[in-house]
Amino acid sequence: MMYDWYCVQNGQSVGPFSEDILREMVRNRELTPEALVWSSEADKDGRGWLPAAETEIAALFAEAESASLFGETDDFSRPKRAYAPQPSIASQQPAPVPALAKRSSRFWAYLLDGLLKTVASGIIALRYLYTGFSTLFTGLGVFSLLLLTCINVYYLYESGQSIGKKVIGIMIAGPDGEKAPLWRIIFLRSALFWVLSVIPGVNAIVGLADICFLFFRDDRRMLHDVVAGTTVLEVS
Repeated sequence: MMYDWYCVQNGQSVGPFSEDILREMVRNRELTPEALVWSSEADKDGRGWLPAAETEIAALFAEAESASLFGETDDFSRPKRAYAPQPSIASQQPAPVPALAKRSSRFWAYLLDGLLKTVASGIIALRYLYTGFSTLFTGLGVFSLLLLTCINVYYLYESGQSIGKKVIGIMIAGPDGEKAPLWRIIFLRSALFWVLSVIPGVNAIVGLADICFLFFRDDRRMLHDVVAGTTVLEVS
């Protein structure tokens, strides 16, 4: 017998849902494998919200896939239903749902981080204006960039935040809503897209995709978030 589960829909906790309702939600594509779910009975180790595919609900996705192979399909043209948040029993109060970062918050954090990088790089550029102090400006610029990088790496490791995100009050998180590991942020979320950004033509496509993802996806995840398996949340 499957536990009753809470689900996250539009940034709110809805439920609890029984196995029959969950099965219907899966068949009607109202519950996806990536959707965050939680059950008090299943959360004995305190991991909190998890993607549905990493819980026993995964069996319902396999069941729905098998049904589709045999032609037992549902009418997927029906609009998805929005389930109203349900009051929960005090002893089964679900863990708090992390709030998605506002699009404006992500923009201002990005702008601030970019401004800091521009200032540090601009110091190096001064060597071309004041050739008599080229060594001084080069040293100051390199030192500024290294210092900025070290501070950002430290904050990313400690709290999943760059300087800009820390000032604005948002953080980079993994699928479970916890701080994303540093390797995921640096290699999948940053380094990979830095390489793409220096390829002519590709950088424009990636930049446009990032903007479209941010403004047209309900979960506000940009392209680098999807690739890295991260999301950006408000800091409570």
